[in-house]
Amino acid sequence: MKKTTVYSAVLLASLLTSGPALAQTLDPTLRRPGGPAPTAPAATAPPPTAARTTATATWTPMASMGTARAQHGAVAHPNGNIYVFGGYNGNWGTTFSSTEAYNIATDTWTARAAMPIAVQGMATALGNDGNIYSFGGRDQNTYRSECYRYNPSTNAWSTIATMPVPLWEAKALTAANGLIYVFGGWNYNVSVTPGNNVQIYNPTTNAWSQGAPMPAAVVAMVAVTDADGLMHVYSGIGSNPYPALTSHYIYNPSTNTWTTGASLPNPARGYAGGACGVDGNLYLVGGDSDIAQNTGTFYSDVDYYTPSTGTWSAGTALPLALTELQAVAANYCLYVLGGLVGVDTPQRNVYRLEVTGTTRWTGASSTNWYTPGNWTAGVPTANVNAEVPAGATRQPVIGSGTATARRLLLGPGVVFRLNSGRLNLTAGD
Repeated sequence: MKKTTVYSAVLLASLLTSGPALAQTLDPTLRRPGGPAPTAPAATAPPPTAARTTATATWTPMASMGTARAQHGAVAHPNGNIYVFGGYNGNWGTTFSSTEAYNIATDTWTARAAMPIAVQGMATALGNDGNIYSFGGRDQNTYRSECYRYNPSTNAWSTIATMPVPLWEAKALTAANGLIYVFGGWNYNVSVTPGNNVQIYNPTTNAWSQGAPMPAAVVAMVAVTDADGLMHVYSGIGSNPYPALTSHYIYNPSTNTWTTGASLPNPARGYAGGACGVDGNLYLVGGDSDIAQNTGTFYSDVDYYTPSTGTWSAGTALPLALTELQAVAANYCLYVLGGLVGVDTPQRNVYRLEVTGTTRWTGASSTNWYTPGNWTAGVPTANVNAEVPAGATRQPVIGSGTATARRLLLGPGVVFRLNSGRLNLTAGD
């Protein structure tokens, strides 16, 4: 069902009996069998506008996945692995159930237990219990309501409560309270437009409930949680006539309310990847222009949103235009895994971008290194640089214990004192 030749009885019935309420006769996410070939993807993304700036970091190729796939699940786990599962080959016939794990430290892949079913475009999340969750999706013929839990410690998948509304290309995020929120998605057998549903799964009770609906219906978007626990849903594809979107909505799970965030820069796109970096920025990576899978103009653009300023900026473009990819943040890096570079051309490629945060010394309250108020973004950590500029009213002192930072950046003439303390630099500087 990338444009499948087989349709369910429900869909066939709707095609035969539809009146004015049915906007069109075929699921628009599918390339119609025998129809014209989709537009070839652009070799590179359109140039950024002059108002946007470009970062200087570079994408590094890493060990490739064992299986070329798109619309797959990808979850970074605290055990040092990235788990990739499901997806499809970008063609008419093959959806995957296979699972593989990427070891970040060794840059190697290992086959793991397959999912109970082959599925693509599922919503995925890491639970607070350390398990990995997969919700809904579709195979080549059917929108799926099945949901599963994967335990990395036992390498086993188990079945959990089915979704109330089966949806494909929805997105899932886990809140601090352990509840998992599943946003939006699509099921043409239920509606001719994407959903604005917020379905909430409770891993403890294995039960579903409903949250406040999204402000608009969206499918194939990005959903990322920021450092304050707010959930950002941005990009994607909207309702008929199914435009690519620059919309950005922010959900507060504590109050069950929505607000509107700053719109994305062009190009508008769906089927992109996204993650929250250690720098606190929310990333949007790749994507394409069309509601139909594996169709439209593909993009290499990377943009990021800074919650503290409420603004978007241009990042380092991908080495190639990709859509239906996955992006995850792990350690101090952003990883992009798989996706499509052309019609029916899935990728095994994995790319890594180093993303580091920096907190700047102000000395606002004292000389104590360990006082959060003396830094612009809190006390440095193993993945955050410590910058001590020239001209600060007070200079930092580590009076005792061992402080940690990724790198130490000293301005001209800065005097830095350890006294009885120590400073551990994780980047080796």
